[in-house]
Amino acid sequence: MALALLLADWVAERGGRLFAITVDHGLRPESAAEARQVGAWLSGQAGVTHHILEWTGPKPKSGIQAAARAARYELMTDFCRANGILHLCVAHQLDDQWETYSMRAERGGTEHGLSGMSGMRPWRGARILRPLLPAPKRSLVEFLEKRKQAWVEDPSNSNRNFERVRQRERQADLALDPRASLVVMRNVWGMRQNAERDAATLLARTLAIDPNGFALLNQEFAAAPAPIAMMALGWVLQTVGGADYAPAFSRRRAALARMESPGWPGFTLGGCEVIGKSWENLSRALLCRDWGAIRDRRLVTPGASLYWDRRFEIQVSPDLPEDRSYIVSKLGERGVQWLGRNWRSLAGHSVPEPVRKGLAALWAGNEPIAVPQLDFGSGMKARFRPHQPATSCGFTVAY
Repeated sequence: MALALLLADWVAERGGRLFAITVDHGLRPESAAEARQVGAWLSGQAGVTHHILEWTGPKPKSGIQAAARAARYELMTDFCRANGILHLCVAHQLDDQWETYSMRAERGGTEHGLSGMSGMRPWRGARILRPLLPAPKRSLVEFLEKRKQAWVEDPSNSNRNFERVRQRERQADLALDPRASLVVMRNVWGMRQNAERDAATLLARTLAIDPNGFALLNQEFAAAPAPIAMMALGWVLQTVGGADYAPAFSRRRAALARMESPGWPGFTLGGCEVIGKSWENLSRALLCRDWGAIRDRRLVTPGASLYWDRRFEIQVSPDLPEDRSYIVSKLGERGVQWLGRNWRSLAGHSVPEPVRKGLAALWAGNEPIAVPQLDFGSGMKARFRPHQPATSCGFTVAY
């Protein structure tokens, strides 16, 4: 509520618009009424429209917080894409940041993890902003009390089954001032900022991303210092493979060791194939989606829009006959063979052979009818828009 009111004030001064989103996870009987209550509270704010997004379907028996978080961000970023919104603001504050640092420190986290949450991060086509990271929770409560604005307390914030709640209680028992954490974290923030800047600089010199969804790395990449190359490799794997997080440092370190040896064989990592073969004498490595790992298979109707395999924005033509059923899925080995038999040979096509099986295809029955990246057929458009870009705003400290 504090974030919504602060943003409402900010956009009002600039003649802007604010979309306030409440996600109803459907985990408690009262959640729907609480979501409507938020809308009622915000109804009097000029330039603000409130939207309730519902997490429907079966809920997992375990790992509910992680599953709810994933669903929440998927719903919100889908909303942003559908409405042409770039900036998605979330209300993490200084207490949250200190809890994140403390939990990771107890687990022996790396410097990367100990830096906590970034003030700005690209995610599924949106840019997540955390403008309240410098603010202790107490200051936000005081702000709401001064504005005479009520809010809803989430009972899960008191559930000791969750690690974050137990960490919060320990800090309360020690009467820690979250502002003291700034001194502890500042050095780690600086180290992560510098490392990400160096990794982005490396990729600017060595990386080419093709709009068909694959990447090429030149020979200079493997000669970079290992910590920087490992960070950069993680970003490229996330971009091409669509994963939320990069593979473990140990696996990336082993991958770099392979890439440094002459004549190294290809391997799979992070949902990608990494192929040790020069391509047109320009590249040391080709990275493409591991087609065997693709599970996204969607039944679609004419005119449908979807985000497929966390890599492609798909638009199905509204002009397709409605008396047939259509599926968006990977082209796969079966599709490549079908094209070779029924259309033409793909030899010499600009899309490299290892990439083709992982491309999005529109199927009608047992036949592909459109593969946009291979210039085949009609009825579907596909635009490469990765879940996470290889480089963007980097780790940003919110002061």
